[in-house]
Amino acid sequence: MNTTTTGAFLVGIAVSAAGVPAPADPVDDALARWDTAAARRSLPPVETADAAALHRWGLLFFLEGDYPKAEEVLARIPSPRGRAAALLRLVRETRSRVRGFVQASSPGGRFLVSFAPGPDEMVVPYLLEAAEAAYEDLSARFGPPPAQPIRIEVAPGLDALAALAGFEEEALRASGTVAVCRHRKVMLVSPAEFPHGYPYADAVAHEMVHFFLIVRAGEDLPVWFQEATAKYLETAWRGEAPGTLSSGLKALLARALAEGRLLPIHTLTSPLTSLGRAEDVALAYAELSSFAGFLVRNHGPEVLPRLAVRLSRPGPGDPLTEVVGQPLKALADAWARDLTTAGIPAVQRGIADPLVLWREPDDSIRAGLPDRVADRVRLGDLLRSEGRMEAAAARYREARDALPTAHPLVTSRLAAALVDSGRPAEALAELDRSGLAGDWFPPLDRERGRALVLLDRPREALPSLLSFVRTNPYDPAVHEGLARVWDALGHPSLAERERRLARFWR
Repeated sequence: MNTTTTGAFLVGIAVSAAGVPAPADPVDDALARWDTAAARRSLPPVETADAAALHRWGLLFFLEGDYPKAEEVLARIPSPRGRAAALLRLVRETRSRVRGFVQASSPGGRFLVSFAPGPDEMVVPYLLEAAEAAYEDLSARFGPPPAQPIRIEVAPGLDALAALAGFEEEALRASGTVAVCRHRKVMLVSPAEFPHGYPYADAVAHEMVHFFLIVRAGEDLPVWFQEATAKYLETAWRGEAPGTLSSGLKALLARALAEGRLLPIHTLTSPLTSLGRAEDVALAYAELSSFAGFLVRNHGPEVLPRLAVRLSRPGPGDPLTEVVGQPLKALADAWARDLTTAGIPAVQRGIADPLVLWREPDDSIRAGLPDRVADRVRLGDLLRSEGRMEAAAARYREARDALPTAHPLVTSRLAAALVDSGRPAEALAELDRSGLAGDWFPPLDRERGRALVLLDRPREALPSLLSFVRTNPYDPAVHEGLARVWDALGHPSLAERERRLARFWR
């Protein structure tokens, strides 16, 4: 399995271990590229198929999302073993896990989202927006995939994601994996699995890159190339320059560069979960994204599609040498020298690590502060719960002043108390003073967006509110703020959508 990160979480792609062997004929090649129409044309009729053909038919139906038919066909194989038995188990587990899911499709029918009924309905509109935008961007880069709905399954928990993807749950937890592209579908865990959500919209866009690469070049592209390309392009759907990294990943890369701890890119040939620690996996993705940018800068934007095609073709000769004139190790060494020469802006020391912040509930984050600071924050939280916002803000200021550097939890708590006490300009000043980017900790974006709405600056509020809701879609106050923003910007249908989502909890 390959994985990549969106700050504190990892999204990934895995080849079809329960599928068919490496392509040796047109059917296997089509299945490896998820082209079920082409495979169907070459397969014998399912009614007269032998065991090998039944295995392929079962995989075909599974790739198309017809789980009952896949199970029926695979169950006809006498005493299935090996890959066929593994696929049958996965099909049965998948049928069990998605039982009771509801479905929503995109307006044009490109995407079909399946999810457990309830709060995850609030994820759907943002998932579809990201998927549609990524589809348009990636079609221009790699060509469109075969015309067939792309399935997205939202797993209610990491145990369900592991079961749907066919992985061990512990491996997903250890590496921080939250999304997988496998078996011609995108699977991701509900953002409700984590205290502060996670960037699920970017995760879907990242998996869409994997989807396009597999459709173009098959499942056996090298790990480093799959993840470098996916990470490099994952934010392009929302208008960011390719290769844009979150503040947390920039900090991670900067520290590794300063301390001489860069991972040798040419050694990243196994699934990145094998690196063990989530921080090492995250560093690998930051490096790989930077490496993809290095290739594009030196060889043009077409280098990634060209490499995808060449890397998918077995044969003599080194694919990278043929396409860009150097083997992987030489290119990786050149990238490392370039990174050292260009440098990365220094990061502020002492800021809480987002790899921890995004995973921990607020009480745990607070408990990790120095005792005197934690006591001030705890008292501020108590006062906020009683509606005494002015007094809460005073306690949060005391906590802020007792720290050597800005802390995201303290800053966001202070800003929230100021917004809720009707002092949005002061909240904005505190957020600006901290120097913390919103993507360091989601509540920072929440409070900046709410403050700007109250200051009647809707166009400035929109990016922060969207950033938050694409991370945590369950907050009615943010939906209310977005409704006001869309009304002000002349988008009544989007405003009504946000009002509907804000009412979900009432």
